Amino acid sequence: MPEPSLMDRWLKLAHLRNEPDRNAQLIASYYSRALDYWAVEAQKSGKLEKAGVDFERALKLNPGNLVAQINLECNRNVQAGRKAAAQITKSVEDAFGRYRRWDDIMGDNGPFDEPRFCYEEGLTYLGTSLYRQAANQFERVRILEPESLPARLNLAQLYVIARMPDDALRMLDEIHTRPVPRTNQTDLLSIEVSARLAARDLKGATYAVQVALDKYPSDEDLVATAAQVFMNYWPLHQCSGDG
Repeated sequence: MPEPSLMDRWLKLAHLRNEPDRNAQLIASYYSRALDYWAVEAQKSGKLEKAGVDFERALKLNPGNLVAQINLECNRNVQAGRKAAAQITKSVEDAFGRYRRWDDIMGDNGPFDEPRFCYEEGLTYLGTSLYRQAANQFERVRILEPESLPARLNLAQLYVIARMPDDALRMLDEIHTRPVPRTNQTDLLSIEVSARLAARDLKGATYAVQVALDKYPSDEDLVATAAQVFMNYWPLHQCSGDG
């Protein structure tokens, strides 16, 4: 163990404590947040090694930067070819508990670039009708975690809301390349029927309903969902002369 310095011994004799420089800590936290932002931008552009270095620097400047900590683990997972999601420990959960709002977390630490947190951020934007921002987050989840079905479903729904049925249908084609759990079938059918009716594809919408009902013939939720979507869109088709 190294000998205490002369200054340390003097402080001890004078019964003084070496107080941290609050201004320096504040400036370090600002630089840490900025570094996290630039690291996220680098990671999005595929510069994984550079992003990893900047995430590490952000943590050195502010060891309490929870976002940089999570992003760094995600970065290391991606570089190693593992699943991108970071491991959320109890201590991290407790640390997040002091924040009341999502904006407060990012305001102090910088943006997330980890699939589960990007998804939660997307849901937050969706809940406040910030559809473009929500779509950006769900698209990022799709890139970081290609098997994420909820992100794809939300993206398809947002394309329908934005009156971009062709993009919604392309996303649905992507969804159909993988098995869809029963728990997601109702949402999937609702989005697909909405997208096909918005694209004025009545036959396609009817076919999607028939396929779903053939697969789950006794599922009343599917029948009710299909009926509700048709009822919502039918007046629009009538007014536009599609009836």
